[in-house]
Amino acid sequence: MQIWPVQIGVLYNCQHRGITAALRALLPSAEIIDIGLALVPPTPEARRDTAAILNACDHVITCEVASVNGPLATPNLRRTARRLHAMPAITFKAFHPDSVTVTQDDGAALVGSCQGTHSRIALIGFLAGMDPAETAALYNRLVFQRLGYLDAFPTQCTLLLEYFDHFGIDGAPLLQRWLATGCFMHSGSHPKIFTLLDLARIACAKMGVEPENPAVAAADLPDALAVYPCHPVFPDIAMAAGVPPEGCFRTGIAKDGHFEILAPEQFIARSFGSFGTVSRPTLLRTEGVKAGLAALRLQA
Repeated sequence: MQIWPVQIGVLYNCQHRGITAALRALLPSAEIIDIGLALVPPTPEARRDTAAILNACDHVITCEVASVNGPLATPNLRRTARRLHAMPAITFKAFHPDSVTVTQDDGAALVGSCQGTHSRIALIGFLAGMDPAETAALYNRLVFQRLGYLDAFPTQCTLLLEYFDHFGIDGAPLLQRWLATGCFMHSGSHPKIFTLLDLARIACAKMGVEPENPAVAAADLPDALAVYPCHPVFPDIAMAAGVPPEGCFRTGIAKDGHFEILAPEQFIARSFGSFGTVSRPTLLRTEGVKAGLAALRLQA
């Protein structure tokens, strides 16, 4: 039997706010300490202080944290935390296979109209010397097929299930339930809140803690990742995945609620402005760009 209050530390990537919100709703008597990896200062002292906070908790819920994070790395926390429960951080790229990150020479991500998320097709069009209208015409089924986008769904499903199995989680019923709702991701690494609620329920089971409010629904929770920029799930890609198309090219949602919906040509034109600030060799190093140019028989 769980004796309240219990203290739970959550050390996660960008999904930490959603998991924390879900745990707080399921376990209102628990003290949940929310630690986003990106918010931890990168000094050794700060990491040691954060590890000390987590080590004092009754339970620690964490995704796999790399060894570069020192005492916060999962193998190290496994030795020092009272009870550590490793959980998956959901990624699923089948709905947005065209989305890429452009890494600059200094290691920083190139920022554009959708922050750090860019379109591989827009980048291919820029390198091939096309204008925005010509590039917008590339968002079609034939191009998607040649770039492998229409084959991404089964591969991503297999990878997700294998990844969940690594944590001892049967992902098949979860994936089936999520797909029944349509696209369950805002982007390749930003899951919608109902998926994180499911992860929070699994975390409760791993901790041996019975939810006080088992009837919590996703509609009861804030979806922190919904405010980030997004790309559309194009109709041809949606059809290949068996879900309805949705979304658009959209900027992030500001605190005052302001955002912009960008027509493809408008999004591409802004992207070209960002691409023009980076050397062509750097752009060509972006994942899938050289292969995409070759598949479309275009010259950079």
